[in-house]
Amino acid sequence: MFFYFDNSAIKHIFRVSASLDSMVIGEPQIVCQFKDSFQKAKQLKTARHILTRLFDKALSVSKKIRTSTGISKRAVSISYAAVELAKKIFGDLSDKNVLLIGAGEMAELAAKHLHDLGVKHIFVANRTFEKAVELADRFSGTPIKFEKFPEFLPEMDIVITSTGARKPIITKESFKSVMKKRKGEPVFIFDISVPRNVSEDVNQLEDVYLYNIDDLKGVVDRNLEERKLEATRAEYIIDEEVRKFEKWLAQIEVSPVISKVRHFADEIKNYQLEKLFNQMPYLNEKERENIELAVNAIINKLLHRPTVYIKDKASSQNAKEYIKVFEEMFSPKWETRRKQTKTYKN
Repeated sequence: MFFYFDNSAIKHIFRVSASLDSMVIGEPQIVCQFKDSFQKAKQLKTARHILTRLFDKALSVSKKIRTSTGISKRAVSISYAAVELAKKIFGDLSDKNVLLIGAGEMAELAAKHLHDLGVKHIFVANRTFEKAVELADRFSGTPIKFEKFPEFLPEMDIVITSTGARKPIITKESFKSVMKKRKGEPVFIFDISVPRNVSEDVNQLEDVYLYNIDDLKGVVDRNLEERKLEATRAEYIIDEEVRKFEKWLAQIEVSPVISKVRHFADEIKNYQLEKLFNQMPYLNEKERENIELAVNAIINKLLHRPTVYIKDKASSQNAKEYIKVFEEMFSPKWETRRKQTKTYKN
């Protein structure tokens, strides 16, 4: 358990929504979870005026950080790094044939990233065919039986292996015939398995480009360092937004005092207008309305400057003193004292 108060609580919420507080900085799923939690809180009426404003602001801060920094632009998972590298190599992946060998968590993440990029031809091979069917169905792909995958290799532009095999399932010798059938068309293999599923010497074949988990881990590590640098920029944004929210909170606290002053002014206005209209009964409805509009405009102009002043001072160190003076200046007790003095003189 941990507890935060005041501006520390505001900062914590902003950092969570921007995924600066996550194990993986910039993780995009965090903001989705944050939105879902916020929606549930609103439905259950546990987030009202101040909390609603706070969480709305947290979401806007998160969006600002994602768009103005590179905190979520670089791949930080092995599967995502493989897909991002494939995208850099080919550009548009939508018309490429991709074979996933394995249907575990890594393969599932790769399939999701590929599907999000618009890849139309995803093939899935797995020792347990039912799992291949399940994963392929989720991403509009095609399941194939594990023992049949070598027959599909000549048609594949990208191969991603992620199985628990103890020995290589793709060797240099077996892949020679594949490349003959491809007739010079390059193929990119991403071996994200431990231990490796593809013999390292496969990379010696012409037009074959093999990347293993160590290559991809290097990409991920560099990207994580880049995200950490971007996170420093994000912290500056959060500090500024925390100050803005603190100022709004301080102004909320002074709002009841401003309302009291407005109410006091309205009482004086109504009393004086009633007195005036009694003395001038010949005024028609339009004339009375124009007089009231003019008086309202005068009151608003007179109160505007002190209202802005006290709102600005509400976030200062001596806020309570300023508010106390402001409240006393417009207190009805001065009207009572004036009447008492007049009575005494009479």
